[in-house]
Amino acid sequence: MFCNNCGSKINDGDKFCNNCGSQVESGFSDSYVNLSSNNNVGNNNNKFDLVSLIISIVAILLALFGRIYAIPLGVAGIVFGALYKKKSSKKIAGIVLGIISIVIIGIYVVIGILEIFTDSEVLNRLYNELDYSTSDNYVAGTWNCSNFDGSATVGEYTITMKLNKDNSFVFGEYGDLDSNHAGGTYTYEDEVDKNETVTNEYKYYIINLNGEMGNYVIDGVKQDRAFQGKFEMGITSVNAQKQAILMNYYTYQMYACFLEK
Repeated sequence: MFCNNCGSKINDGDKFCNNCGSQVESGFSDSYVNLSSNNNVGNNNNKFDLVSLIISIVAILLALFGRIYAIPLGVAGIVFGALYKKKSSKKIAGIVLGIISIVIIGIYVVIGILEIFTDSEVLNRLYNELDYSTSDNYVAGTWNCSNFDGSATVGEYTITMKLNKDNSFVFGEYGDLDSNHAGGTYTYEDEVDKNETVTNEYKYYIINLNGEMGNYVIDGVKQDRAFQGKFEMGITSVNAQKQAILMNYYTYQMYACFLEK
């Protein structure tokens, strides 16, 4: 036991304190033990406060560098701060810093979303992927093409290639399909291996044009043979308009093509 007046240790059975002479009161030992227990609770609460502060500081640092890990750490800092706050009326720095870290990450997210919806290249890529994934025949359409030297178009449109959704085609000089044309059916094949390795925004296909006999005209003269053509076609979308680079497999002539709206 301990003296209620001066705190000195008192032997069991003593009725007066040997240090100050005060009369020993029964039940003092229990009250002292209860006081010690309350102090332990306070120490545990202080640990929650410290953990909350440390975690939240780390979360702030991660948030400043745009690291998504700041979110769970910020939440953890808030939780530990709340556990301390439950036993204390003090303002908790850990809670405040945890909230700040989450707000910073939220700002990064908003900025990222704004960049996506204001970056034309990103928008074109998204449009291209959406168009590609939802189209049942991505190559179909009327393509007007000019000679292409690898860096720029050369001259006016030189050919047109109509790839219909029923797999029929018309191929000939642009603006003069009556005098110069070929017709028949076509097949197209997705160049899967190339599409998986090429990092640009193009989707590549092999186009095979299989002409019909009697449906091949050059300068108004019907030919006695069927038209045959094979092309590699890389298609992309820019500002919601499809464009393509077309290469003749036999002559290696290249064309820059635009899909007619």
